[in-house]
Amino acid sequence: MGRSSSFLLTGRTWTSYLVVLQLVCCVGVAKGQGLGCDRTARAFNTYKLAANSVPSHDIPGDHLQICSAARTCCTEGMELQLSQYSRHQLDAAVRRTVEEVADDMGSQGSSFDEFFRSLMNESRTALDAMFKKTYGVLYERNAHVFTDLFKDLELYYATGSRDLVDVMNDFFTVLYKRMFTVLNSQHTFDDKYLQCVATHMEGLKPFRDVPAKLTQQLKRSFVATRTLVQSLNTGHDVVKRLKTVNVTPFCGSALMKMSQCGTCNGMPRVKACHGLCLNVIKGCLAHHSRLNDQWHEFIDGITNLVARLEGPFNIESVVSPINVKISYAIMNFQDNGYDVSRKIFEGCGDPKFRRRRQAGGDAPSYDTTDFQRVQLQSYSDHEVEQPSPLLRVLGQIRSKVRPLKTFWYDLPSQLCTDRDMAAPPARIMNCWNGTAKSRYEQPLMKDGMEAQVANPEVPVDTLYTDSDVNEAILALKRATARLRDAYNGQTVTWEQPEPAAEPPTTLEAGSGSGDGAAFDVDAETDDEDYELPEGSGDGEYELHGGGGEHGRSGSGLHPAVPDDNEFANTIDFQPVEETNGVPRPDAGGTSGGHKPRMSLARAVSVLLCPTLVAWIGTFI
Repeated sequence: MGRSSSFLLTGRTWTSYLVVLQLVCCVGVAKGQGLGCDRTARAFNTYKLAANSVPSHDIPGDHLQICSAARTCCTEGMELQLSQYSRHQLDAAVRRTVEEVADDMGSQGSSFDEFFRSLMNESRTALDAMFKKTYGVLYERNAHVFTDLFKDLELYYATGSRDLVDVMNDFFTVLYKRMFTVLNSQHTFDDKYLQCVATHMEGLKPFRDVPAKLTQQLKRSFVATRTLVQSLNTGHDVVKRLKTVNVTPFCGSALMKMSQCGTCNGMPRVKACHGLCLNVIKGCLAHHSRLNDQWHEFIDGITNLVARLEGPFNIESVVSPINVKISYAIMNFQDNGYDVSRKIFEGCGDPKFRRRRQAGGDAPSYDTTDFQRVQLQSYSDHEVEQPSPLLRVLGQIRSKVRPLKTFWYDLPSQLCTDRDMAAPPARIMNCWNGTAKSRYEQPLMKDGMEAQVANPEVPVDTLYTDSDVNEAILALKRATARLRDAYNGQTVTWEQPEPAAEPPTTLEAGSGSGDGAAFDVDAETDDEDYELPEGSGDGEYELHGGGGEHGRSGSGLHPAVPDDNEFANTIDFQPVEETNGVPRPDAGGTSGGHKPRMSLARAVSVLLCPTLVAWIGTFI
C-alpha cells in the first residue's frame, strides 16, 4: 500500500514536471516568435516595401504614432511606409471604381455622337441622290445651297455657336431667291431688286408653313441631341476629375488604423471589419458626398431628355426625311409662284427683261402643265423605320446611366465590398476592428456630409471645402440647367463655344425674318431651263422630273448678284392667297410681261418635248 502510494505520488510529480516543462517551452517559443513578425515580413515583401527593416521579433510599440501597442512588429519607419501604402490602396480602389463609371458615360456619348454623324451623312446622301434624279444638272449647279445647309447643321452640333433659327432662315431665303429668279428667268434682277425681294419673304410665305414647322422640329431635336452628348461628356469629365481622393491627416490615420495596424500586430491577412471600413471611407469621402443631390438631378435630366428624344424630339424622324420636307416646300412655292411674283413686281417695280432669244418666241406664262412625276415615300413627323437605330442607342444610354443615380451614395459600400479593403459583412468576429481581432462595436454612420460630423473614426471639418468637388458641383448645375432647357424645347446657351471646325460658309447671312433671313446668292450659273416640282394631295409628295420649259420657269437661271445685307425697300404685303398657279382673271397687266394665256402651238410643244427643250436649254 505504501509502495503503491509512493508510486502514485511519484507519477503525479512527474506529471507536474511535464506540465511545468511545457509551460516553459511555450514561454520560450512565445518569447522567440512573439506576434508573428515573420508574417509581417512576408506582407512587406508582398507590398513591395523594404522588408529588411522588419524586426526579427516583436518590440515595444509605444513609440508608434498610429498603431501604438504594448508589443509590435513595426518601427516608426515601417509605420510611415504602411501609412503611405494604405493611402495608395484607397486611391487605387477609388480610381478603379470611378474610371469605370467615367468610361461608361464617355462611351455612351461617343456612341450617340457616332450615330448622329452617320444619320447626317445618310440624309445628305439621300437628298443628293433624289435631287440629282429629279433635276439633274440644274441641281448640281445649285447643290451648294443644300450642302451649305448640312454644313451649318453640323457646325451647330459641333460648336453650338449659331442659332438654328438663323441657319434655317438663311437656307430658305437663299432657296427663295433661287426659285424666284428661276421662275422669272425672262427678267434680270440687280442687287437692289433682290434686296427688296428678300425683305418681303415673311409676308408672302412662298413655302407656306413648311419652314416654320421644319425649323421648330430641327431646332428642338438638334438642341436635345447636342445637349445629351455634351452632358454625357460633362458627366465623364466630372467623374474623372474626382478619381483622386484628397486624403486629410485624419483620413490618413484612420486608413492606417483600419488596414495596416493588423500588419504591425502580425495579422496582415485579417481584414478590417465591414462596419469599420464603411465609417472610415464615408469619413474620407465626406466631401464627395456633397455631390449626391446635384448628381441625382443631373442623371434625372439625362434620362428625361432621352425620353424626349425617343418621342417628340426624335432626331431621326426629322433628319431622315429632310429631303422630302424641303421638296414639299418647293412644291408650295411652285403653286404660289405666280402670285408671289406678281406681288413682288407690284411692290418692288417691274424688272428689266433679259436680252436673249426666247424659245418659241413667246414670253413665259404660268399655265400649269403635266410632267413626269417621281413618287416619293411619305413621312409623318414621328414615323421612323423599325427597328430604329436611334431607339437602340437611346435604350443603351438609359440602361447604362440610370443605375448611376446613386453612385456617390453607393461608393463607400462598393469600395468596402472589395476583399482587399475589408472582410465580408457576415464576418463580424474574425475581422480587425482597429485595435484587435474582434467585433466592431461603433455605430455605423449615415450617408451624407452632415452625418459625418459624428464619425467615430474620421473627424470631418465641415468648414473645409474641396476645390475639385466645388468645381464638379458647378459643372453639374450648368449641365442640369441645359438639360432642363433642352427638355422644354428652349434654346440652350453655352458660355464658351468651341472654335469653329471649319471656315464659315460662303453664303453670307442677310437680315430677313420670319420664314427666312437673306443669303447672298453667289454661285455662277448658266442659263438653264429649270423645272420646279408641283404638289400633289393625299399625303403623297411628288417631284417633277427632268427639266423642260413648262410655262413657269421662263428660259432659265441667270448669274445671281450678291446681297449687301441692307434692304432699302420696305413694303407691307398681305399674305398670298392659296392658288394653283393659274392667274386670276383680275390679275391685271402689271406682272412684268406675263401673258395670261398660252398659245395652242406652244402648249403642244411644251407638253410633247420637255426633254428636248431641256437639252437645248443647256446650250443657250
